[in-house]
Amino acid sequence: MTDLDGKVAIVTGASRGIGRGVAIGLASAGASVAITARTATPADAPELASNDARKVPGTLSETADAVSAAGGTALMMSADLGDRSAIESLVEETVRQLGRVDIVVNCAMGFPQDYEGMAFWKSPVEDWDVQNSVGARSHFLLAYYATPHLIRQGRGLIANVSTAGAISEYYNLGFRVAHAANTRMAKAMACDLKDHGVAAIALWPRWVLTERVQLAARNDHPGFHVDPAELGDADMPEMIGAAIACLYTDPGLSGKSGHVQLIAELIDEYGLLKDDGSKPKIDAFTRELRQRLDRIEAQLDWP
Repeated sequence: MTDLDGKVAIVTGASRGIGRGVAIGLASAGASVAITARTATPADAPELASNDARKVPGTLSETADAVSAAGGTALMMSADLGDRSAIESLVEETVRQLGRVDIVVNCAMGFPQDYEGMAFWKSPVEDWDVQNSVGARSHFLLAYYATPHLIRQGRGLIANVSTAGAISEYYNLGFRVAHAANTRMAKAMACDLKDHGVAAIALWPRWVLTERVQLAARNDHPGFHVDPAELGDADMPEMIGAAIACLYTDPGLSGKSGHVQLIAELIDEYGLLKDDGSKPKIDAFTRELRQRLDRIEAQLDWP
């Protein structure tokens, strides 16, 4: 079992989805976790769409309870990640209350009303703003303020959760650019950090069984749709957290820094198992994606 006892992680976008799963996965490995998002309680939850009064499921308070149930310590801080000062305060408060920072996981992503690939000149400018302010700028700012603390520990990990949207033309333009930025950001940060014991990595999951994805698979989520047949090899949010815990303790972490790490490959490499004891498989999508990434890195001559 991965041991993160005494380590502290900051996880953004932790009220639901991948962020919630990452927080639980890290807590299960023994970490104390500072969790942040805008949705602290059900009253703060956004609506699914402008014409749909239903609330998006998931809150920070529920994640805090789940972290505690997993045996970890949760520091819950509601914050607007579009606000620079809020991010600086988030890091300062984490260090004040938990004493240190060892791991930063950027999961937050702004959600537009429509993900279905609307042509960029027809979509609201606000869609770009919400995806690239929260989904890219906040990743840089959190790393900016946290990195001195990571360096002080002599070992650290910055993980930007991204997707294959960085190199593929699906969903809207803002989504693709934000994830391309997060992936490139990890490479650039890794270059600056290579002599400081801190790794920066872009993590690409496959489909993830988040609350929104499960709603979309039932055709019950305005804004995007999911074919349930595509979810057979989907990643579980908590397993992404377990993979990050394994990454942090991996003696070969520095060799992975700056490179895209596919969640399915990490799960396989570290021998992680589903709740039912079965081993997730590396699917055709993951194998094809790895081949594409290897070709891209070879062409760019990235070290």
